[in-house]
Amino acid sequence: LLLGVTPVSRAGLSEQVETWIRRGVVAVVALTILVSVYALAAILYRTVDFGFTINRVIVIGWNLINTTALGFMLSGLLRKPRETWVETLQEVYSRLSVVYLAWTVLVVVFIPLIFR
Repeated sequence: LLLGVTPVSRAGLSEQVETWIRRGVVAVVALTILVSVYALAAILYRTVDFGFTINRVIVIGWNLINTTALGFMLSGLLRKPRETWVETLQEVYSRLSVVYLAWTVLVVVFIPLIFR
């Protein structure tokens, strides 16, 4: 959702439209962080009670990566100048794509070996 609504550039957007898109992005990021933290707490609770499984390890990893990405997005949106909000989001997408790729390789190649 966030990737889809982030404009490629600010050119061609009226100030009013840009303001509302940015506000919407900030709201979605903030609310998604809350949901992600709640989901992480739930999966960690189950893991402590019932132990590690391949699915729990994968979900914990994805959740940590997503929550971290959202935290970087929110931090950048709130701390950096309003004029650079699009570039801030694009920078986070760019940097974390490497992390998503690395986790995917771990999930596909190494996690099955660990849980044999």
